[in-house]
Amino acid sequence: MLDLDNPKTEYIFKAAVLEDQIRDVLSQMQDRGPEQQDELKADITDRILPELRQLNQDHFDSCPEIAAALEKLAVTVKNEDLDACWAEFSHFSDSMGDNFGSCFI
Repeated sequence: MLDLDNPKTEYIFKAAVLEDQIRDVLSQMQDRGPEQQDELKADITDRILPELRQLNQDHFDSCPEIAAALEKLAVTVKNEDLDACWAEFSHFSDSMGDNFGSCFI
């Protein structure tokens, strides 16, 4: 369970909002053709992931584990199919470990 008194709680909630945006984009990709999927993938890699990187830098002390996990997610989104994107994103967002801790919300 998330400790609401933790000084990072506000930023964990911000990360959760951004992670929800990734979920929404991945969901939209399911019924789209390859060209539209590429546009949606760019939304993740060019807009959402940079915001998560900035959040890591500004409020999580540039945590190297989070940075590496975000980079792995970016590479997967750029180069892999939708199933692989979902798998990597789920591993990042829903497991304990190298992430922002939004799985505790």
